Amino acid sequence: MPRKKKKKGESEGRPLDLTAFLGEEAPPAERKAERVGEEIKAPLLTDETASLIYEKISSTPGGLGKSELYRWAKKKGIKPADLYRAIIRLVSQGKIKRVFDPEKEEYVYLPAA
Repeated sequence: MPRKKKKKGESEGRPLDLTAFLGEEAPPAERKAERVGEEIKAPLLTDETASLIYEKISSTPGGLGKSELYRWAKKKGIKPADLYRAIIRLVSQGKIKRVFDPEKEEYVYLPAA
């Protein structure tokens, strides 16, 4: 079976991608910091994220709904993956608990008693 010829760019050590025709050096997904308002916000570490989330949940009486927590995290610049990773960590550590609230029709996060 004959081999395919290598395309231009593959022989130079860099792989081809779908955005290569645009002439960009680095895709926007590889940026390390996000711009929030006027300042540049660096990504938060998981421990810092978990402590921020715990403070928010413990300061809200009656618990914090999943959608409310997501909106709050979005305003703070926390990525959804970091948010859910921190929630899982807090639940496994026993600091918070997740309860379904039939009135809100969603999960509510409460500080563990």
